[in-house]
Amino acid sequence: MKKLIFTISAFLFANLIFAQIKITATNTTVPSTGAVIHLDLAAITSVKTAPATGTSQVWNYSTLQDSAKYSFSLVPNKNSSFLSTELADTGAMEMLFQGVYYTINNVYGEDASDVFEAGSYLNYQYHDISSLIGFGSDTIYFPAQAMVYSNRQNTIAFPATYPGKWTNTYKKSLVFQLTISAPANYNHAPCSKTTYVSTTDSVAGWGTLSIPSPNKASKPYPVLMVRRKTVTIDSLVINNGPPPALLLAGLGLKQGQVTTDYAVNFYAAGRAIPLLSMDYGGDKTYTTPKNVNYSADTVQSGINNEQPLLTSFT
Repeated sequence: MKKLIFTISAFLFANLIFAQIKITATNTTVPSTGAVIHLDLAAITSVKTAPATGTSQVWNYSTLQDSAKYSFSLVPNKNSSFLSTELADTGAMEMLFQGVYYTINNVYGEDASDVFEAGSYLNYQYHDISSLIGFGSDTIYFPAQAMVYSNRQNTIAFPATYPGKWTNTYKKSLVFQLTISAPANYNHAPCSKTTYVSTTDSVAGWGTLSIPSPNKASKPYPVLMVRRKTVTIDSLVINNGPPPALLLAGLGLKQGQVTTDYAVNFYAAGRAIPLLSMDYGGDKTYTTPKNVNYSADTVQSGINNEQPLLTSFT
C-alpha cells in the first residue's frame, strides 16, 4: 500500500511540475518603483544547446558562465507625455548609427491586457562624431524629447499560454541636429529618424527552466518559451529631404534599411522580466545566439529552505 501511495504521489508531483502555466494580469506584475534589476550577461561559449520547442520541456541552463554584469533602475515616470502610473527604465543606451549611442529612458506599464512599452524620452545631449566623419567640429545634438509609440509595444499579452501569439506594429521618431563640414556643410541641420517596427511573439513551448542562482543551480521554474521576431525599417531625413549618399556611407547608414532580429524569452508567472533571454540577431533558425542574459533576482536555488534574493523587488 505504501508503495502504491508513493507511486501515486510521484505521479501527481511530476504532473504538477510539468503542468503548463498561464501568465495573466493577476499573477504577473512589473517590478515596484525604485526596483534595481540585475542582469548577468552569459558567455556565449557556455550556451551548449539551443532551446527545444514544444510541451513538457526541461531547459537546463544552470551552467551558464558570466562574462559581465549590469543593472538598471525603474523610477516613477515624470515625463508629461506618458502616464504617471508608468515606470521609466533610466540610463538605457540606444544606437543611432555606428559608434554613436544616446542615453534614453524607456517607459513601461501594465494593465489588464498586457505588460507594455509605451515609448521613451531623453534629455538634451550631444556627441563628437569627428572620428567618424573626419573633421574636428563634427557634432550631433539630441534635444530633449519624448518618443511616444504610435501603438504601444506589448511584451506580454494576457493571457499568455501555449500555443499563443500576439503582434505589434508601431512607429517611433527621433529628432536630432547635425553639424558637419564635409561631405556636406551642415550647421545644426534638423534631422529625423523614423523607425517602423513590427513584432510577432509566439509561445513556442512550455516546461521548466533552471538558471544560475547566487549559490548554485536554481530550482526548476515553470515557464513559457516565447519566440520574438522583430522587423524594423529606418527612414532618415536631413533638412527636410533625403541625406546625400556619401554622408550615409560615412555614417554607416542605408536609407530604408530593413533589419530582422530573432530572440527567445522565458517568462515565469509573477515576473514581467524574462528569467532568461537569448538574442539570435538575424539567425531565423534560433540556433546560434549573439547575446544571452538572465536575471537571478528573486530566484531561489535548489538548496533546501534557502531564501531567494529579494533585494531588487521589495
